[in-house]
Amino acid sequence: YLVAPGLAAIHGWSYAASAARKHLELSQGMSMIYGHTHRADHVQVQSVWGKQPLEAISCGCLCNLTPSYKNGQPNAWTHGFVLGYIGSRSHTLYFIPIHKGCCVLPDGKEIKI
Repeated sequence: YLVAPGLAAIHGWSYAASAARKHLELSQGMSMIYGHTHRADHVQVQSVWGKQPLEAISCGCLCNLTPSYKNGQPNAWTHGFVLGYIGSRSHTLYFIPIHKGCCVLPDGKEIKI
């Protein structure tokens, strides 16, 4: 899904430990929001062409953190979401972690689910 010029949201292509970097490598010069790994991850690099930095960010997930198919195995899944401010020339993405049903937005507003 094309969110804005230079920014796409996808399910995901990699679940590797360095998935954010792998998504940037595969994105062909576009920033990515993805969720395939179910864990929070972020990487940002400066474009060699002087445009806005490129980034890949995973929001974690909103599902149960202990899936039945993993048979109780530990994992690095996290609850969270990505909040984005999209401008005409650039964008800013924030990872918002959710802990015990609460999160704090960049403006300091606390939300309890």
